[in-house]
Amino acid sequence: MASKIVVQKRYKKRSDWRGLLAVSRDVSFLFGAWYVAVWWGHYPWVAFVTVLWVGVLQFAMGESLLHEASHNNLFRRRWLNKVVGQIIAHAILTTLSTWRSEHRTHHGKLLTEADHLTHDYRAYELGVGVHPFVLWIWRPFSGWVGLQWLRSEGPGLWKHIGVFIFYALVLAVVAYLGVLYYFLLYWVLPLVWIYPAILYWSEITDHYGAEQHSRSNTSFIWNFLFHNGGYHWVHHEYPFIPWYLLPAANEALAPQNSDHVQGWWAMNQVLCADYWKHQQST
Repeated sequence: MASKIVVQKRYKKRSDWRGLLAVSRDVSFLFGAWYVAVWWGHYPWVAFVTVLWVGVLQFAMGESLLHEASHNNLFRRRWLNKVVGQIIAHAILTTLSTWRSEHRTHHGKLLTEADHLTHDYRAYELGVGVHPFVLWIWRPFSGWVGLQWLRSEGPGLWKHIGVFIFYALVLAVVAYLGVLYYFLLYWVLPLVWIYPAILYWSEITDHYGAEQHSRSNTSFIWNFLFHNGGYHWVHHEYPFIPWYLLPAANEALAPQNSDHVQGWWAMNQVLCADYWKHQQST
């Protein structure tokens, strides 16, 4: 494995313009989705697809871009990471400092009792014989995962005055414009349903049952949508590498036997294998 000094010289190249391009892409997609919803949302299938798509964009920003900002990788200038990261964090009901603190613990004490992921896996009932259909499909789509997410985030909201101020301003604007209905349907609903579901799938894919504690999702679609967030093994080894260099870094640095899957369905197959192994042992 290459030394971290060598890797830093080659891959620690943060870029303001790339960060602005990534943020602009997601914001443009978001406003485009709302435009479609306003004009064609009276068709149920358009409304449904828009809710799903907004949830995807919320994860792209609220997990992938916020993650990069928390590592100061989204922009070269630290103040840009802080400002943009704080806005995104407020939008998903947290703060940059809270998110960064939890993530720092996750990196430093991966899968220990100090890591929130250990407690999440326990709450998800992974590895105890729950059928993969229930784990991978029913719980995310039924809203069970969203309810769990709200329960975990709710207590912390009382400490985040900035989140209340942020949403008070947003609500004032949408009420003034007379678009509260659209805000509830095309922001709040995806935030409590689709965003937590994708976060759930991502958390399980990243680490659950991985031979080297971290796994990569090399799906082109996943990494296009979520700013190369699937290259998780190389990120944990070298967290200073910005998102746009992760594919090249993964190709050069990941060992041949590094654990990976190629998409959403492939991880479901991993859970199926885990389920049958558990059934045979009981």
